Amino acid sequence: MFKRLPLLVLAQLLALTGWAGEPPFLMAVEDVFTISGRGTVVTGRVERGSIQVGQPLELVGLEKDAQTQVVHIEVFRKLLTRVETGQNCGLLLRGLQRDQILRGQVLATPGSIQAHTTFSANTNWLPKDKGGRTTPITAEYRPYCQFRTASVTGEILDLTGSLEPSGDTPLKIRLQQPVALEKGQTFTISMGSRTIANGTITEL
Repeated sequence: MFKRLPLLVLAQLLALTGWAGEPPFLMAVEDVFTISGRGTVVTGRVERGSIQVGQPLELVGLEKDAQTQVVHIEVFRKLLTRVETGQNCGLLLRGLQRDQILRGQVLATPGSIQAHTTFSANTNWLPKDKGGRTTPITAEYRPYCQFRTASVTGEILDLTGSLEPSGDTPLKIRLQQPVALEKGQTFTISMGSRTIANGTITEL
């Protein structure tokens, strides 16, 4: 994970973020808007770690990764200097325009998570009598996958013939867009408005 970061840069990040003592910051983008005269604000729920005003962040997934910095933090219309795991907040970011940020991207400690298009997973499918898929899985099937706030269509790889969806079905999936993913991360597969399977990423 850290090989692409020079040691000096990594040391500076540890000093700035407290990464050595807690997990790196991660928040999925739920919404983004512009405040006239101030800049671009991203809202979401902090999944892990903490962030303070002035700290650097990396925008990861769906589009080209981008670097930014937290200018202000707001929680329930109150300005704070720090937020942590479980809090819903708005982050005013430096150097990014509204059209550069998409729902489904994540804001994270720089270098702590990467975007991927291909992964392997164990999937657990609902039975047919409980609203699950009624036909076998084939190479032509395009699963609609949900990762945090990102919804991306994928395709099944390395599948010959057909596969009956069952309680424990290993699959390799390639996504149409890169998404911030981690080994052990959970996701869902949906059909229309209902969830038909849950999955856990095993390899990236």
